[in-house]
Order: sequence, then C-alpha cells, then structure tokens
Amino acid sequence: PYLTRCMKLENPYRHFLLRKAKTDFYDFAENKIILIYQPFYCHSWEWQPIWNKLYHGGFCFRGFPVSILREAAKGTKWQAFADHVLREPIVNKYLFGSNEPAACAKALAITSRTRFLTLLGGVIDHRIMTRDEVKAYANFSTSGGLEALHSQLLGTSSLPTSELSSKLTHHTSELVFILHQHASSGTAEYDSSSSSDSDNTDSDSD
Repeated sequence: PYLTRCMKLENPYRHFLLRKAKTDFYDFAENKIILIYQPFYCHSWEWQPIWNKLYHGGFCFRGFPVSILREAAKGTKWQAFADHVLREPIVNKYLFGSNEPAACAKALAITSRTRFLTLLGGVIDHRIMTRDEVKAYANFSTSGGLEALHSQLLGTSSLPTSELSSKLTHHTSELVFILHQHASSGTAEYDSSSSSDSDNTDSDSD
C-alpha cells in the first residue's frame, strides 16, 4: 500500500489527469446540467447516431477514471457529488449541456429512445437530483422555462406583506377548516347515535 501511494504521488501522468479533470470536467460543468446515465453494451452503429443528435443539440459526454474524479473533487463544492455519485466499480456516463429546461427535455427525448442508456439522475448548480427531479425540471420547458419561473417568483415576492402572508397560509387555513368540519360532523353523528341508543333503551324498559 505504501509503495502504491508513493507511485501515485510521483506519477506525472496522474497529476496531468487531475488537472484535466478539474478543468475539463468540474470547471466545464459550471452553469451547465450534468445528466447521469448507466450505460449498457451497444454496437458502434447504434451509439453514433445518438451521439450525433446530442452533439447537435449542444450536449456532449465527458468522463475520467472514478479515482481521478474523486481526488480532484476533494475540498471543493463537488465533494458531495464525489461522495454520493462516484462509486467504483460502477462507471456512469456524464452528459453535459445547457441548463435550460427545454434543452434538458430535448436530451431526455433523445436518450429515452435508446436501450443502452438509463437515466439515473442529474446535477445542476452542484445540487444532485433524482431521475424524477430531472424529468420534472425538464417539464418546466412547457411552462415558459426559467424566465417564466423567475417572473412568477418576482411577482410573488413583490406582493404586499398581507397578501403574501395570505397566499402562504391559504392551504393551512383550508386544511384547518376541513378538519374542523370533519370533527363537527363526527360529533353530530356521535350525538345522534347516542340519542338513538338512549331511545332504544327507554323503549326496552317500557
């Protein structure tokens, strides 16, 4: 083990790979989305058309050995990605592209038609997303994209304090009202049942 560590420390090619991983993987990922796929065996004639479609859509695959990526992420904001996603001996494929929901939706539409790429999740702004979260993010493209969401957020945050508070507590108030109604109906049914039982008891006594 000691000899192995020494070889790693003195290996100039390893140092080169670490520098490349930092620039060509992690730095390249800034302001982009990373879609994480589990690959399965396929023929080159199956793979090339998919690669071409993704490339023309602004997406590309990038990868390095897992040990290199883990070491390059140490002490950086990519540490969580390395700890939770980079698992040996599993080798995933990482697809980089625009973080716009519409672009994400296009990439998913291309890869979902293949039998050799299974979506596992994604990363955007260093936040790890599940497969369902990635799909939900892509669906934002049908509602106007990030600009529409941003406008909606600004519109909500600019509301008067009283109106904003009302919107935030609306569902809570509605739930309390429903529970109150349910409790009232339950009490009424109980009183009715008790009254009926009392009447039956009186009849039996007569």
